[in-house]
Amino acid sequence: MSTKVLVTTKKDLSSIYFEKHDWDIIWYGSKPVYNGKYDIVYFRDPFNDEEVTQDSIMRSLTDVRGTRSIDGINTYAQMLSFEDKYKQYQTYSDLMPLTFLPSKCVFVKGKYLAKKRISQRSKDVLFNINNVPISDDWIFQEIVDIAEELRVYILFGHIIQQASIKSSKINGKVKIIGKRDLNTRELSFCQKISERSKLDFIGVDIAVLKNGEIVLIKVNRSPQFKKYLELYDESILSSILDI
Repeated sequence: MSTKVLVTTKKDLSSIYFEKHDWDIIWYGSKPVYNGKYDIVYFRDPFNDEEVTQDSIMRSLTDVRGTRSIDGINTYAQMLSFEDKYKQYQTYSDLMPLTFLPSKCVFVKGKYLAKKRISQRSKDVLFNINNVPISDDWIFQEIVDIAEELRVYILFGHIIQQASIKSSKINGKVKIIGKRDLNTRELSFCQKISERSKLDFIGVDIAVLKNGEIVLIKVNRSPQFKKYLELYDESILSSILDI
């Protein structure tokens, strides 16, 4: 039987779900206590203030022959690189709204929104930058006319057909407000994302626009699935637990 460990920042439904399926849990900022080596390690929630401590934990778990890290993540720097929204745009530019670095674009209210390049849980999204100091740690992204936004999970190249419906950020905190199956066009769009992604387990946010076009909003390598588990049978996500 393989030994598996989830490394994360705080206890939430996701960590409880892994623990229930016989994964060990290690918290960033704590000294790892384990015997021998793990076969599988999965690093979640990368945004921790203690970067040096976090990197040390990551290296101690992956610098062991035979240990597999989900997504091939071994260092803090690699983790942040995957989370960088501007780097994502460079990979998926033909599928995403137009995106610019602030040094290359003048912000126009109503035309663009501003996002932190690296942020967590849809934080740091601004529709008016006012007096906020903006550097190239941010991106400006074209505002699109969204009819519906969906969260889609892709596990080891397999697209989960059941998607969660997300509420709009403009109206406050993003929430999951329903569920539905993806149609053929949406599945085909997600297949393009899957073919370019080198990640094992991602949560993809796509938007269906009022003109019928489909665009990619972001790719999340550490997605929450609390609401997903409330909407669907948890066996749908079993493939990541049974590696």
